[in-house]
Amino acid sequence: MATEFNIDRSALLLVDLQRDLLHEEGALARAGLPSMEQEDVTRLLSTCQTLEQTMRRAGRPIVWVTTALRPDYADSALAPAWLERRRAVAGDFLVEGTWGAELMDGLALRTGDYAVVKKGHSAFADTHLDRLLTNLGVDQYVLAGGSADDSIAETIRTGGRLGYEQFVVEEALFPPGAADPARLRNQAAVITAHDLASAGSPRGAEPAGPGYAMVLVDMQNDFMKPSQPNRSTIIENTQDIAAAVRARDWPVVYVYVLRREDNLDDAHPPFHTRERVVARSLGPGVTHCAIGTEGAEIVPELKPQAGDFLVDKQGGSGFGFTPLHRILRNVNADRLLLTGGAASGCVWATALDGVALGYDITVIGDATYGGGPKTLDALAEWCAVRPTADVLREIEKAPSP
Repeated sequence: MATEFNIDRSALLLVDLQRDLLHEEGALARAGLPSMEQEDVTRLLSTCQTLEQTMRRAGRPIVWVTTALRPDYADSALAPAWLERRRAVAGDFLVEGTWGAELMDGLALRTGDYAVVKKGHSAFADTHLDRLLTNLGVDQYVLAGGSADDSIAETIRTGGRLGYEQFVVEEALFPPGAADPARLRNQAAVITAHDLASAGSPRGAEPAGPGYAMVLVDMQNDFMKPSQPNRSTIIENTQDIAAAVRARDWPVVYVYVLRREDNLDDAHPPFHTRERVVARSLGPGVTHCAIGTEGAEIVPELKPQAGDFLVDKQGGSGFGFTPLHRILRNVNADRLLLTGGAASGCVWATALDGVALGYDITVIGDATYGGGPKTLDALAEWCAVRPTADVLREIEKAPSP
């Protein structure tokens, strides 16, 4: 992970620079919220334009993030207390399609810029921003706009959790002096526009990480019973892939189900849980892969080794409510080799979520269980599905990290 600003891998995020928030005739200004002198607004916009110019000269992406809501606010994800206080004095604001929801005069998307529309405070919450930055090869960004104590603060909080290195331009936040400097500095570097302009020419990208990671899904005793069809073949193929991956010092990640005995922390859809519990005849209040049981343990033939990663989950996808996405970013892995099961369930869900997050995924068909040819054919519409022998040849030819 990088520790310094590298313009080669960065983007500029300009957040909520909209008329209802900043214009002297905008909804919040008319209500005195926030209290900003027009000279402060002019200075802010000038600074943001300078940031634009710096990044455009370097050929780096510009992302305009705005908030736009239905007239009835039914799609709002803003904190109710925050929203209600402002609507009480300013009326409706940031309504999609209105003058007030547009960018301030002098600011505009240019050809090649990117637009993200959000419904809440964070630029990442329920938007495609994370995938966009992934597609652009961006792992750090410069942040400007506002409001400093809500949208900016929340974007920093969620962006940091995703593993981005964040650089906040102190004089490009509004309203002036609103943000808590200590809170910002806990999660981002606070810089000036001059710092960015004097960063110099691109230093070139840092050396790539391992690229590859192996992800074993639900290789547990409760699933891999002796009666499991092709159990020995699945285990042998998984062992071969794991040995080849470890020989390259690439990460091996175990993703597995681990739940309370009463199933109250289950994260599957309610229908799935209800039907599967009945079908398994486990009785009410009993689940498989319960904490502390032998059934929840990884099968002994595939015991994790020192340095492997262990990620427990309560639902289907390995990415659902887990740190898997962040772990893979920490080790610079974007090429995932999936084994385990069920091919029609947890492997399926993990693969589809991973594809949506921008990972290059191969499911190793003869190292999975709980599916069949039709399932694997359907999965091949979303990602690669290949046999162990092919993947071993790929690993052998891949450059050493």
